[in-house]
Amino acid sequence: MVVNQLESPDLLNLSICSNRSTLRVCQASPKNCAESVSIYLKKPNPSIKITFFGFRKPLEWVFCFEEDFSQKYIHRNLVVSEYHYITAHHKNSPEQIMCRNADVVEGFLKILEFFLKIFPVRLKIGVQPNIGGLQILFKSNIFAQCSEMKLTRSLENHAFNRQELGAIFKKIKVLDKLEVIAHADYVIRQAFIVDHVTLAHATWMCEHDLFRLNCRSARFLNHTFQLDDIEDLALQWLAKPYTPRLERMEFEWDPLVEIQFFTLETTKWDKNKRSRCCYKIHQRGIFDCSETFDFTRSDGLMASIGVVERGYFSTLIFYVWHDRFPTRNQQNRLKKRLNELQVQQRDINRRLGDGNDFEQSLTNPNLSAATFGNYMIQAYNLRKPRGSSKKLEEWYKFHCEILDVKKQIERERAKSVEIKTLLIRLRREIVRNRHVVRQVSVLVRLDHIAVELQELLEWFWFIAAGLITKAPHSRDCG
Repeated sequence: MVVNQLESPDLLNLSICSNRSTLRVCQASPKNCAESVSIYLKKPNPSIKITFFGFRKPLEWVFCFEEDFSQKYIHRNLVVSEYHYITAHHKNSPEQIMCRNADVVEGFLKILEFFLKIFPVRLKIGVQPNIGGLQILFKSNIFAQCSEMKLTRSLENHAFNRQELGAIFKKIKVLDKLEVIAHADYVIRQAFIVDHVTLAHATWMCEHDLFRLNCRSARFLNHTFQLDDIEDLALQWLAKPYTPRLERMEFEWDPLVEIQFFTLETTKWDKNKRSRCCYKIHQRGIFDCSETFDFTRSDGLMASIGVVERGYFSTLIFYVWHDRFPTRNQQNRLKKRLNELQVQQRDINRRLGDGNDFEQSLTNPNLSAATFGNYMIQAYNLRKPRGSSKKLEEWYKFHCEILDVKKQIERERAKSVEIKTLLIRLRREIVRNRHVVRQVSVLVRLDHIAVELQELLEWFWFIAAGLITKAPHSRDCG
């Protein structure tokens, strides 16, 4: 089908041609589905970004009616859902559409409603402080819920006021992930129920709020939690076996604060019991957990608490080892799963395939994820004109699973290469600065010698003083 091969701007153009073409895009194969629809509310230029699975570039729609565009921009008048838009896009970037409508609120709601109609996925919402009249958008039912929300800082360093925060959190239900990076002097009750939460300013939370959290992961930057609070949290976790929801909590930490527990019984890291490292979730890389303190619950689940990243501000982590060897087991699991799928693949092709050349090429186990994905689309496109069928969709779904596993394996390999590169750089730095290490060790030895000499001199003067005081007395006696 032609729709399967369209780039994102062409897919949009087709969808707005007529009601029939809109319906065709809506009913197209799973490859045309968007991965996510993200909106970013920033005064005066709110935007919408649609990311796709597969080869398509993201489609962006930005409101910027105040700007004047050069001759390199192509100007177009579009009608979407009977609403007129004045747009422009650069000749080399047709997927980045600049909308010049003066009525931002009405135009934004119309185009967002259209996008969600043809790409029915959950929203991701980003908001900057001081959005002014854009607050009225939250009254629309489109904003009733979202999968992710991120409240960011603005370049002007504005802060969210209570009215803005009330308009956001009283109207929008966040389902999965909440990030509040900007300063927010507001009790954010949704932080207690989402799966993943990040709060740059959590000073409004107390110890009891920490116990109320029902998340899988949490990260706190500016907070008032003390080590006693985190120890109490660990004791509470120990007292509730068979509650596996919590995965990790991260706290920005003062590196000068000593980690010492009064009640919690812990052990040192044992390489036979768990991995040395765990993956970061907010950026690429790993945490070294070799100096954290371990403790095990009655159901066998192990957790660790300790400082894993030191600097001007350190990170203290409460990490639950659902997988005790995540860096090793993940790669092994993926390879095993890929082998299982490749064994099933020939039978799937025999029962559900048609034997075309691209389909046969997919059985090559050495194909990269990109090449496999390209061959899969070509094989699908050869069969699609004959009509959709349950066999075809089942065949496509199976090969999508293989593609997903291949992508995960390549990501894990990239992480391993990154770690090895960092280790090589570290070794080189040690070799390069070996003379500095030697100088430091010499200075340390000299310092010890100086201390010993000082002690000898003090002893010498003590003896000398005794001899001097005794000498006149000896002469008088003589």
